[in-house]
Amino acid sequence: MLTLRYAGLAIAFVSSCCFAFSGPMAKYLNAAGLVPIEAVWVRMAGAGVLLVAVLAAVKPQALRIPREKWGFFAAYAVMAVAGVQALFFLAITRLPVGVALLLEYMAPVMVVVWVRFVRKVRLPRAAFVGAVVAVVGLGVVVEAWQGLRLDALGLLLALVAGACCAGYFLMNDSFGDEIDSLGLIAWGMIGAAIVLAPFAQP
Repeated sequence: MLTLRYAGLAIAFVSSCCFAFSGPMAKYLNAAGLVPIEAVWVRMAGAGVLLVAVLAAVKPQALRIPREKWGFFAAYAVMAVAGVQALFFLAITRLPVGVALLLEYMAPVMVVVWVRFVRKVRLPRAAFVGAVVAVVGLGVVVEAWQGLRLDALGLLLALVAGACCAGYFLMNDSFGDEIDSLGLIAWGMIGAAIVLAPFAQP
């Protein structure tokens, strides 16, 4: 059990590093001439095709979608994947990356509030304190107060991206044992690429 816990922490750490790396890389894509929606589409389609190909070769059962879960997959693709990525990329064209990340990372606070007041689940005080401390700490590190007066639309986009990110966490927590998590991510990426294709015009 202890080994699994350390493995989970290691995966979470690597995941956070990859996510942090994606922000500055998005700036380079923008500087290279890609508009935000094009950069998002390349990211979604590339990741989706690669993951579907790998799963088809090594774990094809992960790609099966129960018919009764099609609506869930569609909502996941639109909100939890396309919404988070597209809105974040749009936000960082108007805000510093650190400020956009800070607002998107309001998601843990939104999750805690949702679980407590909508799902009516009683949470330990540490859950509330931890979420708030994490956001405040990130705000101090990126000196968010220097960017909060920059662009109202950018701030709104980043906050909505945070709401979509909260939806991402909540949906990942509720998809059930009959859906493989890697299959969910793979089809979520493909679905997001399809949703964004008319806007990106790849």
